[in-house]
Amino acid sequence: MLDRGVEDAKFLYPYYCFQEEGYAVDIVASKAHETYLGKHGVPFTSDLSPDDVKIEDYDVLIIPGGRAPDRCASTKV
Repeated sequence: MLDRGVEDAKFLYPYYCFQEEGYAVDIVASKAHETYLGKHGVPFTSDLSPDDVKIEDYDVLIIPGGRAPDRCASTKV
C-alpha cells in the first residue's frame, strides 16, 4: 500500500526483492492506475485500489515508510 510521499527506497527494495523471489506484486494505493510521487520524486503507478483487494488472496501486505502510512491510515484494506 502506498501513497504520496512514500520513502522511495523503502518501497523499491521490497518490491524488487519479492519479484526476484518469484512473487507477483500488486501496488495498491488510494486510486487504481494513478501515478504517485515518492518522497524523492520517483513515480509509482498503482495497480489496484483498496476496494479492488481481497485480502485473502495475498500472503503479505507491506506499507513502506515516509509520509505515505499517515495518508493511507484511513483507507480500508
